[in-house]
Amino acid sequence: MLFRQIRHATCIIEFERIRFLVDPILYKRNTLDPVKGGVNIKNPLVDINVPEEILKNIDVILLTHTHRDHFDPSIIAFWGKIFQLCVAVNTKNNYWSQVSVSYI
Repeated sequence: MLFRQIRHATCIIEFERIRFLVDPILYKRNTLDPVKGGVNIKNPLVDINVPEEILKNIDVILLTHTHRDHFDPSIIAFWGKIFQLCVAVNTKNNYWSQVSVSYI
């Protein structure tokens, strides 16, 4: 098994030649306003430090939940509508009608 941290919760896990992208956020550094009541720091704190082709070469996208620091709706445009998306059962929302979804 291989694990590659990208930033915050975004990571790539490779297991038995299947590449999982966990909690992808593609936002540029310092573009998200602080969470109300939180520390006055814009997120993400760092830029994505991997080439785009590494992010494109994914078999499954896993989402733990749809908070904005774990889910970026632009993943649908970035990967297109043809990818396997697995999300936790309590994260159903209107984005999932656009892609193939498995609830875990």
